[in-house]
Amino acid sequence: MIEPFSEAIRTGLEFEKLVRPIHDDLDGTLPKPGTYRLIFPEHPSAGRPRKTHAALRTKIIGWVREAAAAMHGESPTRLSRERLPFGYNGARETDIEGVAFRLERAVHWQENGRHDGRLFPMRFVGDDVEARRVKRIATALDRKLPKLEHCHDAGDVTILILEYADVALSNQVVIAQALESALLGRDFIPDDIFLADTTIASHWNLFQPLADGRARAATCDRTKIWRVQAVS
Repeated sequence: MIEPFSEAIRTGLEFEKLVRPIHDDLDGTLPKPGTYRLIFPEHPSAGRPRKTHAALRTKIIGWVREAAAAMHGESPTRLSRERLPFGYNGARETDIEGVAFRLERAVHWQENGRHDGRLFPMRFVGDDVEARRVKRIATALDRKLPKLEHCHDAGDVTILILEYADVALSNQVVIAQALESALLGRDFIPDDIFLADTTIASHWNLFQPLADGRARAATCDRTKIWRVQAVS
């Protein structure tokens, strides 16, 4: 399983557990019009015992309501003439128990209001994701290629399959580009490499950036796609 960076899956699950109650409490209740984005650091619960999470969530919810109300006061209507044609884009930042948060509100006169009052939590993972992705793939290659090389020396055809199921930060293009970088300078390369997109429950899409030991359009955007039925 290829993550966009080390520990991404584990920290993502912990982020979901921390943030889900905040979303459920606030989503759809914030001042209209406008949509809101609550931006967390990459791992806001790091070093925090789970028994302290409820108190932290209470403080976050209280601050979000106050900040949302303040931004609503700056532009209470959708058709604010002084803000045409770009609409309203406001933000508030704070630090709660050593964790930095940012709340953003966006209002545009062309929106139909269907998502007014919605809250969209997300985490900021920095600008170095691609460098961290290359490092994560290099780790996978370090673990798998010696085994495949042993099989190659015995006369076998070698195939490496890298699986990913991350829809936020990953796709076959960026993974293939990182794979190309991670393969540079290696003495052994498998005969074939497939990227398995397992984000859809009913089937998997397989992309092949490398065949017969040669790169095939490293960006993976023009290569053949195989679709296989997923089985439990």
